[in-house]
Amino acid sequence: ARDPQDFQKVLLKFPHITQDVDGANPSTLTADSGIYREDTRILILKGHVHADNSKDSAFATEEAIVNTRTGSVTGPQAIQGQTNVGNVKSGSFDVYDKGDRVIYKGGVHARLNQH
Repeated sequence: ARDPQDFQKVLLKFPHITQDVDGANPSTLTADSGIYREDTRILILKGHVHADNSKDSAFATEEAIVNTRTGSVTGPQAIQGQTNVGNVKSGSFDVYDKGDRVIYKGGVHARLNQH
């Protein structure tokens, strides 16, 4: 629904975003709520935010800020996740290069599995 006070703002309930739908490994991003700003192309997701690339990783946090123009994601709150090489927890995170590069910050704890 559009915000009646600001037509650039779209209010979302239970957003479900799928990228690369027809690809071999589509990724999904879900949350309890979201706000999308058409003027800045920024999507703010809040509440039970889950990311899953259907191939080798899944992450959970309470907030994620997605720049739909650049594809980068910032997480100002704690995150925990599982990947094909182990588990990770941190106080915040940044995702760049369409998920190829992730920077974990603040109280990072990881367990890496031997292959």
